[in-house]
Amino acid sequence: MDRKQIQALGKKLPRGLLPKGRGGQGAFLALHENNDPFMVGTPTHRAMARWFKALWDEFGYVRGKHVRDIHYDIATRLEYTYYKHDGTPYVHTKTSYDYMQAAARYARHLGLMGEELGDKRSDPIKPFATQRSEYFDGSRSPDFEAEFDEDEWEMPEIRIDEPPAFPFPEAGASGYDYHPSDQPVHVEVWVEKTKAEPQLESVCRRHHANLQWGDGTFGIEVCRDFVGRVRVWEKPARLVYLCDYDPAGIQMPVSVGRQVEFILNEAGEHDLDITVEVLAVTTEQITALKLPRKPFEEQKHLWAQTRAHNFEKHLGEGGTELNAMADTKLASIVEERILKYRDDGLRDAVGKAGEEAQEALDEAIEEARDEFRDGLEGLREEVREVVERYRPLVEKLNRRMTRELESALRRREGLRERIQDELDDLDADLPDYPEGEVIGPLEDEHYLFDSSRTYLEQMRQYRRRQGREREWDIVLAAIEDRLHDDERLAREDS
Repeated sequence: MDRKQIQALGKKLPRGLLPKGRGGQGAFLALHENNDPFMVGTPTHRAMARWFKALWDEFGYVRGKHVRDIHYDIATRLEYTYYKHDGTPYVHTKTSYDYMQAAARYARHLGLMGEELGDKRSDPIKPFATQRSEYFDGSRSPDFEAEFDEDEWEMPEIRIDEPPAFPFPEAGASGYDYHPSDQPVHVEVWVEKTKAEPQLESVCRRHHANLQWGDGTFGIEVCRDFVGRVRVWEKPARLVYLCDYDPAGIQMPVSVGRQVEFILNEAGEHDLDITVEVLAVTTEQITALKLPRKPFEEQKHLWAQTRAHNFEKHLGEGGTELNAMADTKLASIVEERILKYRDDGLRDAVGKAGEEAQEALDEAIEEARDEFRDGLEGLREEVREVVERYRPLVEKLNRRMTRELESALRRREGLRERIQDELDDLDADLPDYPEGEVIGPLEDEHYLFDSSRTYLEQMRQYRRRQGREREWDIVLAAIEDRLHDDERLAREDS
């Protein structure tokens, strides 16, 4: 789905089907059309985005610069008139400021700003889910080494020491070292506010899950960073969201899911396995834990009054803050969910596989050693006899012993070459490095966002979260009726 397809679907809905402001293309958007990234992409949007990026570069702004400050810079502090992308003057009016905000939003959604503009409401991610530096990205291949002990294969000199033992090389299996990044699922915990900080950091550090603090709604840059991490990890990703149960909190995880959906759709990456789930606060927790629902404060803005009214109409009176839940209880809920995505037996499985690999190698080496046992023993005996015969005459017969050892030296080199050939062809049946397995603990309907869903399937989950699922059924029924009518008219025309 893209902007044009969404608009085309919106035109198929009958007028007056839904309350004012919810019909047309809005029926197929999870966020208000001014904030929904799926509605970005018109030539005007792109021109405004490029205008803002050029403005940012021209004045050398750095991360942390507020859009309102930029407005004042070019509207009141320049000695000349600055112009918008369409050639009209940028002046000190609300209309120009709204234009600036929209241009900045388009630049962010279209990925022109990267880290430059930033999300001032969110702290940097706490990367407790670390990767091993030598991560094999799926090509992990256990191996072994079988080498000569060079010191033990040196021919004797007249010092005189004991004859060497010429031991057969040993083999050691490698590549069976467990690392937390071997776990099959990448987990991140996102919190809309600083809450239970030491407890949640302890849980995430202990179980190697990333922790993202915020201050309200997360911007699209934070979501782009998250998708970027999923690309690097190349494994399923589960985003666990903690937020208030109020008009703003209901929409926050929808915004995150929608922005992730847009980023994946924009890049055509439909094979990434990403889900977003709201872990707290939920209606079930409010009931089970007897959490208080407080009345909303009187709102002075009409839009805020309408949002609060719609929330209470669909989801009951009053809201419940995340702070109403005890810190230890919240941490235990998060820990329980993270453990659902962890294979507790993986570390032991890796260790067992390493032991089996070593046993297989030991057997293979022993078979190879048997083939050369007589040859090596003969070599040892020959060297030992020469050494013992010349021991009393070390000083006088050093050169003679060296000459007599030439035969053993040639024999040693021949044996060594043959042994090396055998080791090069050594075939040990090594077990594969174990991959973690985890069974999803939840039904599909539990996840607010799932990257495997179609656009319309995903919209149902957003509407369910917003308490408007019945409204979505009405929309789908209307679209189906329109499609049937179109098919009927096409048959009649033919």
